[in-house]
Amino acid sequence: MYREQEFIERCQCNAPATGSCASCGRARCAVHLERGLCNRCMQAIGREMDALGTRRFVTASVVGVTITLATLVAHLTFGIVIAAPVAFATFFRQRAVQRRRLIARMGPALSASKGELASPDRSFEQPVDSEFSRHM
Repeated sequence: MYREQEFIERCQCNAPATGSCASCGRARCAVHLERGLCNRCMQAIGREMDALGTRRFVTASVVGVTITLATLVAHLTFGIVIAAPVAFATFFRQRAVQRRRLIARMGPALSASKGELASPDRSFEQPVDSEFSRHM
């Protein structure tokens, strides 16, 4: 007698999937889901976050200086006392905001691509494997 088997969605490692990645939507097992994202998406978003690292510092500094100057113009003496915690909170809050935006922006591109991520840009110290050297 013919019996249809139940379909079990599998991860890339052939383990049964426990959930899908929050960014690319691919099925992943519990081991490959870190903080709701698969390893591949974590690497891609990590690379982008590293590139945006100085932007968080600049934004937090501008917020702190702006609050300090605004309170000094208003002849209030507690500007630095208010500005320091607000700038500190802005620095850490912006990381979460940037991460959420990157997940939303990069998700469709990561789900459409296959295989591993391209290696990061090479520095000048690493040898370059050119087309010419491969044919020799």
